[in-house]
Amino acid sequence: MEMREINNLDDFELIKDKWNSLLETIQNKNIFLTWDWNFIWFKHYSENRNLSILIFENDEGIQGIIPMVRKKLRFHRINYTILENMGIPNSDYGGIIVPDNCKEIRDQIFNLFANFIKENKLAFRMDEVPENIKIYKELKSSLAADDIHVFVKRQPLSYCPYISLDGSWETYRSNLDKKFRKDIERNSRRFERDFGPIHFRKSSCIEELENDFDIFINLQIIKRSHKGFEQIKSDEKSFLYDIAKSFLANDWLNLSFLETKDDTIACGLAFEYNNIYYYYLNAFDPKYSSYSLGKIHYFYILKDLFNRGFKELDFMRGDETYKSVWCSSRRINERIIAYPNDSCLLKLINLLVRSRYILWHDLEMI
Repeated sequence: MEMREINNLDDFELIKDKWNSLLETIQNKNIFLTWDWNFIWFKHYSENRNLSILIFENDEGIQGIIPMVRKKLRFHRINYTILENMGIPNSDYGGIIVPDNCKEIRDQIFNLFANFIKENKLAFRMDEVPENIKIYKELKSSLAADDIHVFVKRQPLSYCPYISLDGSWETYRSNLDKKFRKDIERNSRRFERDFGPIHFRKSSCIEELENDFDIFINLQIIKRSHKGFEQIKSDEKSFLYDIAKSFLANDWLNLSFLETKDDTIACGLAFEYNNIYYYYLNAFDPKYSSYSLGKIHYFYILKDLFNRGFKELDFMRGDETYKSVWCSSRRINERIIAYPNDSCLLKLINLLVRSRYILWHDLEMI
């Protein structure tokens, strides 16, 4: 097994097909590990970051990929370089792409990775790693066995509620809290009485996307202003639009709307991959807030997913109360931190980590 590092966009672009083909073979794949998500993310968020994608190969081709970036952080007078997984903080799940069914290959990859951290005297931080996936426990064990101290955040980094879409829509609907279900149905009837029939629509072609995306952004602006949230920034807007274009071409985009004859009343930006629906951002017009449009929209989305045979709706990061009424299942994401202990600088970082001053949170980038 040999390892090489990709640190430029040209080489990054060349491995698109091999990257996505390898990802298809692993169990813990998710939309945020696709080449498309990571390539577009880096094009938009490369400032103060350098590519550091580790490729592991043998005679049979690429066997593993650890997608990372390097960035420099400063803590008072201490400057240091940290490796972290690509996509943070925009990705709801982080991770690595290594085979599930061959421990020998995984061990070789993890040993090469441990030596890379140790020889380059780098601090390593991987965020939003699902704690219940065995392969990340193996990674931590491998790093620790190679005399690289590993720290895992003692408190969960984030909660990710999800709905398993087993059975039928009718069965799932009937199992919801009766009062909750009746409230949604009553509000839906009341809205249609006041404003006319509700139409559920999904953006389906590139010719529609630009206008549909503008509608989505406008509703985001209205929602965030109403709730006093920070407005969507231009870099996030352009990033999401490029993601939407790319994902639409791959049949991974689900941009859905609730509409009346005269108005768009709610929308949701979501991604579909491996029969999982990833609910990324939603918005609704607050002037209709008394009708619980968000809940009505979920009703339409869930019915559509059940009808199309999806296996899961993932609400992703955030343990907001409204999610708990739809499901009781949730994942816990954690943070993995590793660094060698054989330099004065990193020994000082070790002391600061133990004091929870450094690496747990983003500090000033230089």
